[in-house]
Amino acid sequence: MKTTDFYTRPASEAGIVVPLLKVVPDPTTGQPVETDSGEWLRVHGPDSQAFAHAESQMLSAFAGLAEVKEADREALATDILLDYHGALLIAWSFDEDFTPAAVRTFLHNAPRIAQQVAAVAADVNRFFGPGSPSSTPGPASSTSSKAATSRSRRNGSKSRLPRARKSSPTSSTTGTSSAAAVSAGTKSPPGAP
Repeated sequence: MKTTDFYTRPASEAGIVVPLLKVVPDPTTGQPVETDSGEWLRVHGPDSQAFAHAESQMLSAFAGLAEVKEADREALATDILLDYHGALLIAWSFDEDFTPAAVRTFLHNAPRIAQQVAAVAADVNRFFGPGSPSSTPGPASSTSSKAATSRSRRNGSKSRLPRARKSSPTSSTTGTSSAAAVSAGTKSPPGAP
């Protein structure tokens, strides 16, 4: 296994595609049901620089609210959250251009989606799901201590700890493909793998 097998930033930077659902009445029962709208958002992951920067900016801005008049705090808090949620988006499938102003207007008028953007961006399992090399501990068995000692001596270490065996190729998946996050029938985003 290579060190690159544990890199999480590339998948976070690429983001994942999140299908947007719409609520429509079920034709038979009339009850509301969620259906795929065919539209999507691409969201940064928790290990991306954009996520770290957005979170830092949000926390700094919230800390500054203590110095603002109480009457103005609610509006400013709403603005801070809109900026945060907007910074987590990479792209969308809508006909409108993906601009900061358009993103802000959309998220302001779709607050549930704005909240979901933040929840998806922070959900490590959406980006590095179970079975990915970066999220599984690996087998508990080890190789011979002779091989481990040989490696340790090459590295200048005196440790004789054995190294765990590699798992079989069928026991893990990367879990980082954006295609896995897209439900059937959604449009593929530009540049999607």
